Amino acid sequence: MTQEAFIGDGWREVIAPLSKLVDLDETARASGALVRRREIKSGEDLLRLAVAWSVGGLSLRRSAAWAGTSGLAELCDSAVLRRLRKAADWLEGLVQSVVRARAPSAGAEGRLIRLVDGSTVGVVGSDRPGWRLHTAFDLPNGRIGDVVLTPASEGEGLERLPVVAGELCIADRGFARPDGLRHVVDHGGDILVRAGSRSLKLEIDGKPLDWMAVFAAAERDGFYDGAVLVLNGRKSRKTWPPLPLRLIVKPLPPEAAEAARQRLRRAGQRERYEPSRLAVAAAGHVMLVTSLSREHSQADELLALYRLRWQIELAFKRLKSLLEMRAVPTKDPGLAKTWLYANLLIALLTEDYGAELAESSPCAP
Repeated sequence: MTQEAFIGDGWREVIAPLSKLVDLDETARASGALVRRREIKSGEDLLRLAVAWSVGGLSLRRSAAWAGTSGLAELCDSAVLRRLRKAADWLEGLVQSVVRARAPSAGAEGRLIRLVDGSTVGVVGSDRPGWRLHTAFDLPNGRIGDVVLTPASEGEGLERLPVVAGELCIADRGFARPDGLRHVVDHGGDILVRAGSRSLKLEIDGKPLDWMAVFAAAERDGFYDGAVLVLNGRKSRKTWPPLPLRLIVKPLPPEAAEAARQRLRRAGQRERYEPSRLAVAAAGHVMLVTSLSREHSQADELLALYRLRWQIELAFKRLKSLLEMRAVPTKDPGLAKTWLYANLLIALLTEDYGAELAESSPCAP
């Protein structure tokens, strides 16, 4: 699909699945996005205007001109701004409606594997990111399974996304935080998360984990696989019992390990600090924590499974390249949310459209 399809003749085809899920008029009224029908007559017209401005890449003035020439409405650019600013919450609801409708069951076709990551989106005219997309990417269907939008100042965490009971959540080391791990496990999911030597407070046999001894064992045996307890090491009022997990450590191949250590040393030079002996040793290893037992999953299987995480990186690249979601064209929070949610909505509908094409292909199994 081209951007023209979103605002031109292909519009009805694009939104047909959405129209079956929700009543656009009713939801627009309920959210306050469409109170008076003076110029914009329907929820569909408001959605089309939002998509023309965001996905179509039009300015507010060009959006007003397009609305007039297309017969949608006679609006000035300030009227377009007011309409779009009020549409943010409504568009967020539409995104969540699509997400809920496509949500898989963890037991429907084998275990649901959910890749979790976050990605920032910049703001035009600023050298700092303004927004963060907290996203879950589901396998094997290969589609976005959930998304939460926050300001970039709010960090990543597994607790930001809902858990599907029975899912296996795979995430990078930025998500190796006690509360997030506990959130997934307490809601009936399993975790496979990369860890750092300082990201978690781990205990074994009542004593703090000796990372250097673990690395030595991994070097000797080819990998380390042992039970650990995760403690809530943060200074907070929250208290909970230790979380029993499994620690898997695998040495990197010599060339990869040396490259990782060189990157660490270069980073230390830039930031003017000397990497610790522990940090240098950790750079040469992959460290995973998981709630999966040895009876159901071998260490080498989990290490291979973790490598699937790169697929969510590709999903972010598709969002930022195909839909050009690299930078929000406004600093106004309401307009920014409208721009982001309109783009996300089209991304979800496009994924569904592509899945239908693949299933109807003569080459499909």
